[in-house]
Amino acid sequence: MYLFNLPKNFYRSGNPGYLIRSNLLIGTNKTVNGKTMFSVRKNGFYLQGRNNDGSCATGTNLMYSNFDIPLKFKSNAVYSCSMIYNPDEFSQFCSSQGWKNFILFKMVNDIQYIGIFGNANYTYLQDWLRVQNDIDLDNYSLNSTTTSCYFPSNIKLDIVYAKAGSIENPQNYIVAARLSSNNL
Repeated sequence: MYLFNLPKNFYRSGNPGYLIRSNLLIGTNKTVNGKTMFSVRKNGFYLQGRNNDGSCATGTNLMYSNFDIPLKFKSNAVYSCSMIYNPDEFSQFCSSQGWKNFILFKMVNDIQYIGIFGNANYTYLQDWLRVQNDIDLDNYSLNSTTTSCYFPSNIKLDIVYAKAGSIENPQNYIVAARLSSNNL
């Protein structure tokens, strides 16, 4: 699933700039034999966490769903899941911070870095940009009187990009990236 021992042919999302609707290079950094490298998913970074019936997947065993969407350059994506609870189950869900078990929220840990250009080298630190993470999964409140609960209800990845190079062949590159969420 992750690229460490790469063959000579490495999947790119542009050369050097990102191509429109190409996979975003999203990864985490790892240290291998004393050298920092980036772990990038070979087939792109997919939004995951919804079962085929539309319910929110929990746990750690992630299977691909028909609804999984790859994150692409200059493409908007909306991904959601839902749960149905009776009032007692909902109160328990909120007080135990059950949303932390949703795979969709666990994926936030895998969005640490983004390749600045579509041909970011997985071994070159300067080719990668740290994603600002403003998500606070501990920010919630429970009001037992009204049976209401406010917790992180979405994840938003904002990407700022620019063009560099000649007018005839401008290259798209990423300037900034930020993860945020709103409470429901």
